[in-house]
Formats: sequence, C-alpha cells, structure tokens
Amino acid sequence: MTAEDRTQTAGPSEQDVPEASPPALGEELDTGAELAPSDAPVAPKTRVGRVWIALVPFAVVLALVLVFVLQNLNHDRVHFLGWSADIPLGVGLLVAAGLGGLAVFCLGSVRIIQLRTAAKRVRRVR
Repeated sequence: MTAEDRTQTAGPSEQDVPEASPPALGEELDTGAELAPSDAPVAPKTRVGRVWIALVPFAVVLALVLVFVLQNLNHDRVHFLGWSADIPLGVGLLVAAGLGGLAVFCLGSVRIIQLRTAAKRVRRVR
C-alpha cells in the first residue's frame, strides 16, 4: 500500500471538509437541538444571592424610615418607666420600633431553640 492509498482510505482530508463560518450579527446559532426552558443552564442559587435580593427591600425600607425621621424633627417630651426625655418625635418612634423588633427577635429565637430541641429528641427516639 502506497502513501497515496493510505491518505485516500483514511477518510476526508481537511480540504474536503467545508469551513464553517461564524453566524452573522443578529443571526441565531443553530446548535441542531432546541433546548426547552427547563433544560436551559441555570446558575445555582446561593446564600449570597439571597442576601443581595434581600438588600433591595431593606434599602427601600431604610430610605422610608430616614424620610419619616427627617420629616418629624419637632421635639416632644417622652416618658417611659420613670425616664423622661425631650427628643424628636421621629427618633422616639424609631427607638420604639427598634425595641419592638428586638422583642420579636428574642421571642422568635426562643421558639426556634424549642423546635430544634424537640427535633433532636425525635431523632434520638428513631
């Protein structure tokens, strides 16, 4: 078998295969298979991504609170458990809301601890 015979039986050469040109601007690339929306590659969801999503409503609420405080700067006397102070109304309401949020956080934390303890007991029994 000569060298010419080997090249002819080895398959198509580079000269025989047409060169593919890149698609023109605005033209879709034909991959040969259509992907369903559920088959499309999706970036995994992470904790950091959820934090970024949560920051948007937080920033909106923070801006609204800032506007509220700046619009309510007139001073009033506030009395609480024997304490009294002359503070801006917006600041007083903001402190009251913060203390209420702290109370909800503490009670929620206690409930979560109770649920975790109960779940551990159930796992030990099984």
